[in-house]
Amino acid sequence: MRRFVLFALLCCVAEGAMLVGCGDDSTGPEPEPEPQPQMLSFAAIAGEWTGTVTQPSPPMAYVTVLTLETEAQFDSPVGTIEYTELCGGRLYAQQASEPNYRVSEHLTYGIERCINGGKITLTHDPVAGTLSYQWRLGGIGSSGVLTRPRAPLPGGTVAYTATDLGTLNGSDGWSAATDISDLTGGTLRIAGTSAVGANVETVAVRWEVNESGDVDGPLLLPLSDGFSAADARGISDDGLIIVGHAENLPVRWDREASWAMTELVPYDGYEYGGVFDVNNDGAGVGWSTSGSQTPVRVATRWDGLESPIRLPNPIHPNGVSRARGINNSGIVAGEVWDANNVSAQAILWLPDDTWCTLGPGIAHDLTDTSDGTILVAVSVDATMAKVWKVTVSSCDVTEWELGSSQVAFDVRATEGGWEAVGMKADAPMVWAYDGTELTATQLADDLKARGINQAGEIVGRSMVNGAWHGILWTPTQP
Repeated sequence: MRRFVLFALLCCVAEGAMLVGCGDDSTGPEPEPEPQPQMLSFAAIAGEWTGTVTQPSPPMAYVTVLTLETEAQFDSPVGTIEYTELCGGRLYAQQASEPNYRVSEHLTYGIERCINGGKITLTHDPVAGTLSYQWRLGGIGSSGVLTRPRAPLPGGTVAYTATDLGTLNGSDGWSAATDISDLTGGTLRIAGTSAVGANVETVAVRWEVNESGDVDGPLLLPLSDGFSAADARGISDDGLIIVGHAENLPVRWDREASWAMTELVPYDGYEYGGVFDVNNDGAGVGWSTSGSQTPVRVATRWDGLESPIRLPNPIHPNGVSRARGINNSGIVAGEVWDANNVSAQAILWLPDDTWCTLGPGIAHDLTDTSDGTILVAVSVDATMAKVWKVTVSSCDVTEWELGSSQVAFDVRATEGGWEAVGMKADAPMVWAYDGTELTATQLADDLKARGINQAGEIVGRSMVNGAWHGILWTPTQP
């Protein structure tokens, strides 16, 4: 049980206060003024700060967005904190003396995923423009360096219509759309997850949308005997194969088999796994995990129903690795980590068993272009979204920065440029480059966009009546 101690702070009161006549002859003593609470100034660091915070055990890294007011009384609200997609809450002023500040943290949501309470020490470096972050509670802690967000990109010219994809049980459920196919045979398909209520097992679902925009779904993807929960993570461009995991085991669903679930196996010696993406040839990629192996997680490729292949980590054989996307040429995108699992390098694994290490970051997904290069959606330290254009023969990279506090999850090629989707802080975004200008469009007020197809149709999730709902965003202008 946590204990809270209330501190009473008294302020000094100036002497010699002038008495003001009130029209009577009272000569009683002046009443003692009420003590005033201590006011703390955060003006030097007021505003928004963002960056990656890491904790050593268990090793984790997560985007943190911290917003501070200019001043507050001691132990009064002075700002907010958000650990993106995990939890967040209020910050209470404890100490302020430039360049050193201290606040206490009180979570208001996501408490089941994070430790509530603790003190945060902030150290301002005005020359470097950074804010050092140190969180402590008992013997545990986390740390990072925060910066101010960059100036926003200009707004895009394409408008979008949002379609609520619904949930399994109306207002009592939630859903999330994770990937979208191209239009095939008059139908485009969407893969995702849904559940009834907030604290129940999730199930894998699909939606089908015809050329008129009519939505059928969410439709349950069947589970094999003995399984009760699953997530659908990726779908092939032709919409015929969906992949994901069922109770921490890799699985796939095939339309040609009436969407029956097929259980795959993790890489040899690993107990668990999941498939994150699949191409039209049925090759799926993801990872295998184990609590007893070194490394604990390895990038894995499943060629159809054959035995899985472990993709190499050229940085260090003991570093963890993940595969996240695969195109129809068999090129795989993901990341490899160093021996201490502190630094990640984005990577493309090529079909000839070679690879391109592309630089710091995580490669989330990829697509082909008409000139033979590869476009890759990237996040760096989970705080900077980028799109990379890669010449595979030389591994040369052309880079576009999309901004801080952002993650790019998917990308498509357009005439002379590209479009990428993801999230900024906690809002779904689409970025567009037409060969000359880079623009950004926010699709909704919260959550994220996860997938985009070659027609520019986007899926993700946003809040509807207080619950997650899968959303389809359709461009209404060319």
